[in-house]
Amino acid sequence: MLNIKNEEVFRLATELSALTGDSKTRVVLDALRQRLREVRRTQDRQALSNALMQIGAECAGHVRGHAVSGDHDELYGEDGLPE
Repeated sequence: MLNIKNEEVFRLATELSALTGDSKTRVVLDALRQRLREVRRTQDRQALSNALMQIGAECAGHVRGHAVSGDHDELYGEDGLPE
């Protein structure tokens, strides 16, 4: 069981309970569930970002030499249009 002794928590739960018609227990439970979803979503995004960065680093290790683009002048005429 949880017994919270915090005046602001009590005041906020009371106000939200009055506005929604839900019990204080219900409004606190809903708030906790919502916050937990947000934290999990943030952690999931961070984990995905980390995994993608790791994949990128591993792939970069397999690239040989520098990726150099040719100047492609031979593909264009003096007017700048493709030949």
